[in-house]
Amino acid sequence: MHLSPLLLQNEEILKKVTSDYQEKLKKAEEKYRLLKKHAEEKIERFVLILLAEKRHTFKLESLRKRTMTAKFVVILELTGIIYPGIEIFFLQCSQVIKLLCFGK
Repeated sequence: MHLSPLLLQNEEILKKVTSDYQEKLKKAEEKYRLLKKHAEEKIERFVLILLAEKRHTFKLESLRKRTMTAKFVVILELTGIIYPGIEIFFLQCSQVIKLLCFGK
């Protein structure tokens, strides 16, 4: 079967257009992969920063609690407040301190 030159020319144009679109699609997919990778890296860094800040905050709260408890013990020792139920009193006071200082 004999194809006309016009049909052959149209076929070549269609092949070229198809090839161009496939190339554009590949570039778009690659750009998407790079953007996705970049976004994932940023999110991962952000999460690590948040975790580090959370750990730091937890350490500060823990240090504050220990400091407040130590100060309370020193006050008890200095004032000479000692009686049979001191452990219960100390526990109640530490709970009050926790509520006042940390709202927990």
